[in-house]
Amino acid sequence: MKPNKIKIGTWVGLICPASPVNEEEIKIAETTLKDIGLVPVLGDHLVNKGSYLSGTDIERAEDIKRFFEAADIGAIFCIRGGYGSSRLLDILDFKLFKDNPKPFFGHSDITALNNAIFLKTGLESYSGLILKEEIGGETRRTLEYCLKQTPLIFSHQNFLRKGVGTGHLIGGNLTVFLHLLGTQYFPEVRGNILLLEDVGEKPYELDRKLRHLLQAGIFSQVSGVIFGSFYHCEDGVSKADKWREVIKEYGEQFPCPVVIDFNYGHHPNSVVLAIGSKVEISSLQGTVTFYD
Repeated sequence: MKPNKIKIGTWVGLICPASPVNEEEIKIAETTLKDIGLVPVLGDHLVNKGSYLSGTDIERAEDIKRFFEAADIGAIFCIRGGYGSSRLLDILDFKLFKDNPKPFFGHSDITALNNAIFLKTGLESYSGLILKEEIGGETRRTLEYCLKQTPLIFSHQNFLRKGVGTGHLIGGNLTVFLHLLGTQYFPEVRGNILLLEDVGEKPYELDRKLRHLLQAGIFSQVSGVIFGSFYHCEDGVSKADKWREVIKEYGEQFPCPVVIDFNYGHHPNSVVLAIGSKVEISSLQGTVTFYD
């Protein structure tokens, strides 16, 4: 299910479902949204802090509920990820999203919400946008494509395994996605396209997490895998591209097309993508197409 389209001048909500932000980061987020013609409205609990979280679970869930229910708010943007989104999954009523299909943007820890929303309601939401930092041109370009719900075609991709695969896009941050495994919020993987990225994980940690997904049978069920960036994933001892060797070792085993080095992740100028959208990977065309 596609979210509602929004127009220039639409009021949009700013929230933090996970880790806290400071006043400067909020200003950067407000400026970014104003620059693309939107009117940011701050969540009631946006500046709350509860140890390592942006307020209590109830407060963070209330901001989500308020903005999805508010008739004058057209979309919701998370300023950052961090940790804490998965704590809200047992609190939120997912009927909220189905009854109010608004564009919802986040990244990193927000992977938990992106995948749970798609599983429970079929509603697409957006991953790849971190508003607490100034965004680059490719981030802005793909963000505007998402707002317009225009297909995105990326050419000349690096195919580790060739072939053609289609399905709905699932995944996002590897660590957060893995932590959904075995819960009622883990999305359907069979016949879908799995997107993975991570940040600050040592090569052996990536190995352990990919091994877990492999042994759980995830990679034998998906119709394609897109590996984004693995930003700052060096271990300080091995050569800098050791993480790449780990990715290739796993990707070469998969029975489906595999793309590596896709421009999605925690690095600057990452693209914004719709979790739940239809995707086609084609080494024949040398393209990855997101039909949003």
